[in-house]
Amino acid sequence: MGRYGWVAVVAVLLLTGAFGLRGPGECESEEGVDKAYCLHETAISYAALEDGGGAIGYCEQIRRVDINTAPGQADMCLMDVATLTRDPAACASIPPSDADSFLFGAEVTQELCRQKVENINRIQDYQCLLLYFLPLLLVTVIYHRR
Repeated sequence: MGRYGWVAVVAVLLLTGAFGLRGPGECESEEGVDKAYCLHETAISYAALEDGGGAIGYCEQIRRVDINTAPGQADMCLMDVATLTRDPAACASIPPSDADSFLFGAEVTQELCRQKVENINRIQDYQCLLLYFLPLLLVTVIYHRR
C-alpha cells in the first residue's frame, strides 16, 4: 500500500469516528451514569483536539447530571482535561474540598491536579532533552573524534 493508501485509511478512520472521539450532540439522549461518562469522553475528545476551553464546559455539565457521583466524576474530568492540555488553569475549576473529606477515600483536589500537570510538564521537558539534545551531543562527539 502506497503513501496515498495510508492517508486514505487514516482519513476514513477519522471520518467514521473509529478513534472513539465524541461530538457535542451525542450525549443528549443518554441519562444518568451513561450521560456522565459520555460528557467525560466528549471533554477528553475536545481536550485532545483543541486547547481545552470547550472541554471544561463539558466537565461542568457533569455536575448537573442527577447521580450521586457527579461531583467526583466532574473533578476527575477536569483533571483529565488539565493533564491532556498540560494547563494547570483547568484545575482552578475544581472546587475546594472539605477538611474532613479525606475520610471518604481519595478525591481529586486542586492541589493534586496541579501536581499532576506539573509532573507531566517536567517529564515533557526531559523528553525534549533526551530526544533532541542528547542525540545532537552524541553526533557532535562522534564527528569531533574523526
